[in-house]
Amino acid sequence: MKKRNGMIHRLGVFSLLIMLTLAGCSERTSGPIIAPHFELKDLNGNTVSSDSLKGKPTLVVFWATWCPTCKEELPTFNALKEKGIQVVAIALNESSQAVKDYVADHPLNYKVLMSDQQVELDFGGIRFLPTAFLIDSNWEILGKLFGKISVPEVEHALKAAEGKKEG
Repeated sequence: MKKRNGMIHRLGVFSLLIMLTLAGCSERTSGPIIAPHFELKDLNGNTVSSDSLKGKPTLVVFWATWCPTCKEELPTFNALKEKGIQVVAIALNESSQAVKDYVADHPLNYKVLMSDQQVELDFGGIRFLPTAFLIDSNWEILGKLFGKISVPEVEHALKAAEGKKEG
């Protein structure tokens, strides 16, 4: 099982590197890829707009309570807040109660929103869980990550993407 998880982990990192490379190429020819605008409900029923997230680097993570990898990695992202990276977890569950129950057992220091089909389509279709998007403070997509990721990987990917933008 560890060998398989390691392979999935390496595949996720490889996918990120490919996405960063492609984003770097497309940036020169067609400009930055802007993350889609969305308005989603949080677990209290309040509407959260993506406009309120601009200004800081952001990790947008699509997940579900039935996804073991998702449930394992979400609490680790609490550490990103201390590093100036905000996290938004978008749950693909049909029921907000399952998400509320998970958050009650695993406190998260970032926004947890309920997905809708439109936001999933706007982000290019979510086919694998977890799927995460690394977005800069101007709301430009820096990379797309598949599978389990760690806090150091997010930090490294952000630094690498910012270096490509400057170079």
